[in-house]
Amino acid sequence: MRILQVVPALNTGGVEQGCIDIAKALIMRGHPALIVSSGGRLTGSLNEMGATHFQLPVHSKNPLRILMNAFTLAKLCRQFEVDLIHVRSRAPAWTCWLLQKCWGIPYLSTFHGQYGHHSRLKRLYNSAMLRGRACIAVSDFIAHHINLTYASLLNQGANSSEQLAHKPAIIKILRGINLDYFAIEKVDNLVKESLIKRWQLDVNEPLLILPGRLTRLKGHQLVIDALAGLPRTTKYLCLFIGPTKTNDHYLKELKKSIQQKGLSDKIKFVGDCDHMREAYALSDLVISASTKPESFGRIAVEAQAMGCTVLASKHGGSEETIAPNNAWGLFEPNSSQALTQTLSLALQLPPTCNKNPKDAALQTRDFIQKSFDTKRMEKETLALYAKLIKQSK
Repeated sequence: MRILQVVPALNTGGVEQGCIDIAKALIMRGHPALIVSSGGRLTGSLNEMGATHFQLPVHSKNPLRILMNAFTLAKLCRQFEVDLIHVRSRAPAWTCWLLQKCWGIPYLSTFHGQYGHHSRLKRLYNSAMLRGRACIAVSDFIAHHINLTYASLLNQGANSSEQLAHKPAIIKILRGINLDYFAIEKVDNLVKESLIKRWQLDVNEPLLILPGRLTRLKGHQLVIDALAGLPRTTKYLCLFIGPTKTNDHYLKELKKSIQQKGLSDKIKFVGDCDHMREAYALSDLVISASTKPESFGRIAVEAQAMGCTVLASKHGGSEETIAPNNAWGLFEPNSSQALTQTLSLALQLPPTCNKNPKDAALQTRDFIQKSFDTKRMEKETLALYAKLIKQSK
């Protein structure tokens, strides 16, 4: 089968990682892997694995650009005899809708987030994700959100001008991570040592990390406020891991807050990290402090696979991805006081399993292995591809 994946860009994130995982799965099974994006730091990974990448400004929301992209992609689809398009974002989904409507090339989408949906206009814009042959929901939370928010669109029995021409199948396929990679026994000790030197870590001091893009959604300010609530004598170092050049204004705002609260020696911005497995192995606590419900939460799943203790906002996908024995680490969203209390409890616990293996860590990994293995995600996604291609013939 010939699948064309379309993503806005190929930088760090769950959307991009999902695209790469499926590209690998296609290649391993003898199928070509075709990807269209506006480019990004991960395009090199695609080339190395034998995928074919085409650069096109599919991230653009400009209606004229969306139309022009449709003509370019139509030529590409004919050239490579594409059977099905898999799109993962709204603007390129409208391009794919044009391809389906005008050239008969079917598409499916993956609904990766809630998106803004409070106005009718926004819901109409988002509806491009529901106009294909199927829509993948990445969690129970997102499946429920789709059925609740877009009920009028999905209800074919309703006499509504908003009704979709084709009711898509809403298929839940949980996201997955590479459990062969995220495993304690695979940790590279040389890389660990290099991170210790690079970040100037004291291995006898508890290490907290908050990985993620520098956006308000990730809750950096919430973590700063929560840490300020701990006694000054509390020993720890907190690292904010992620690219810092994407939002200079927000970075300056956070640094000012850290300084005002007297936490300059407690919190560091260390930039992006290409060795998250080793970063997790060094960590005592991993924090996921999203201020809005996230659809999945890849960081929490990766960290738990590595046996880390995870503290996460109790909403969205986190309520599905946190292992039962880790559920005490869920805290009230947007409450720095609640996070302070949870941090205080967590910092009183013995060292986590990645430094001293315990039964609890094995339970956590077993939970992740049963539900969030990328092999399962790949198998279910490719099976859906095959089914939709068969239906389209």
